[in-house]
Amino acid sequence: MTFPHFETNANPHPGWASVLTPAGRGAVATILIHADLEELDRRAEQGQFTFFLARNRIRCGSQELNRILFGAWGNEELVACRVAEQDLEIHCHGGYAAIHRILHDLTRLGLEILPTGTRLPIEFGTCSQAEIETIHTTTLARTLKTAEFLWQQAEMAGPFWERVERSLAEPQPSPLSPRELTTLENARHWTRFGLHLITPWNVVIGGMPNVGKSSLINALLGYTRAIVHDRPGTTRDVVSGETALAGWPVLLSDTAGQRETDAALEVAGMQLAMQKLKQADLQILLIDQSQPEAPPLRNLLSMFPEALIVFNKADLPAHPDWQQAACAPVPLVISCKQETGLDELLQEIARRLVPEIPAAGTIYPINERQADLLNQAWDKWAYSTLPHTNQD
Repeated sequence: MTFPHFETNANPHPGWASVLTPAGRGAVATILIHADLEELDRRAEQGQFTFFLARNRIRCGSQELNRILFGAWGNEELVACRVAEQDLEIHCHGGYAAIHRILHDLTRLGLEILPTGTRLPIEFGTCSQAEIETIHTTTLARTLKTAEFLWQQAEMAGPFWERVERSLAEPQPSPLSPRELTTLENARHWTRFGLHLITPWNVVIGGMPNVGKSSLINALLGYTRAIVHDRPGTTRDVVSGETALAGWPVLLSDTAGQRETDAALEVAGMQLAMQKLKQADLQILLIDQSQPEAPPLRNLLSMFPEALIVFNKADLPAHPDWQQAACAPVPLVISCKQETGLDELLQEIARRLVPEIPAAGTIYPINERQADLLNQAWDKWAYSTLPHTNQD
C-alpha cells in the first residue's frame, strides 16, 4: 500500500479525502474531505469543478460547525456536515457510482484519496510519510488495548522509521551508536508483538474426533460457530471465529479430528488440520480424558511439544491411561458441558500468546513494511559495523 506524499508548508497541499464507511453497497456512505473549504467553494463558483452546494446557499467554508446541511453534489441530492474548520463530511448514496463520482471530482481538484477508513488528525507539512503510515495503521486496531499500543507508536516512532529509510538509501552504512543499536535490537525482539496489534493471533484447536473441539470453540467464542455432533468426522474443514482475550485479538480455529481412516474426504480434512496446526501461533491439543490414548494422539503430542494440553470432559472419570501418565506441564482440566475451567483456559491462552509487553518508549514494527525495513537495517548496519553483536 502506498501513502500520499505531503508537501511542505511553503507549498501547501490542497487536501485529502477518504471514504470512512466500509467498501461495498450500503444505504449511506460517508466521505471525509480535509481541505481549505473556502478555496473549494471559490473554484466551484468559477465553474472549474462540481462541489457540494447547500440548500441555504451559504458557502461550505462559512457554514456553522456540526450543522446538518441538505444540498446537492451536481444533480444528486445528499447531506453534509462541516465537522471542523477544514473538515466536511459528505453523506451520499452507498453505491459505488455515487462514491466514485464524488471522488473523481475531488481528484480533478488535486486532492489525495487516502485508503478507506483513514481519518488523520494532522496538518499537512507537519508529518513525514512514515508518521502518516503509522497513524493510518492505528485505524486498523481491533481492540482498545491494541489501539493504545499503536497510538504510542504513531506518536513517537515516525522519526525512527524515517531515519531507517534514509540510512538504507546511503551507499555505505554509518556507524551505529550504542543507543541506536539498542533501539534496533529491541525493535527486532518485539516484531512479533507489533505485527499482531493489527493481525489476530492464530490459535488452532486439534485432537482426536469427538473430544469436544467444536464445543470448545463455541464456548470460547460465546456463540455457536461450529457444528456439534457425536459422529466422528463431523468437522472436515477449518471453522474459525475471531474474538478478544484479555484485550488481544485472537482467531480461534476448530480442525478435523485426527484418526485412522481411508475416507478420502476425511483424510483431506485431517491434512488441512495439520497444515493449520503447523502455522498456528499457539496449538491447543484437546484430549477426552475419559478415553484411552491412541496412536494419532501420540503423534500429535510428539509433533507439537509446545502445545497447550487441555483435558476435556472433567465431568467423566479419567481413563487409567491418563491417571498414570505424567504430563509436563500439568494439563488444564475443563468441562465444555458443565462450562468449568474455561476462565482458567482463557487466561492461559492470553498468557501464552503475550507473556510480556514492551516497556513504554519501545519502538517496534507494526506492519510488514516496517518489519522488512527493520530486517534490511539490521543486515546493513549491525552485521557490517558490529559483528560482535548477537546475529540471531
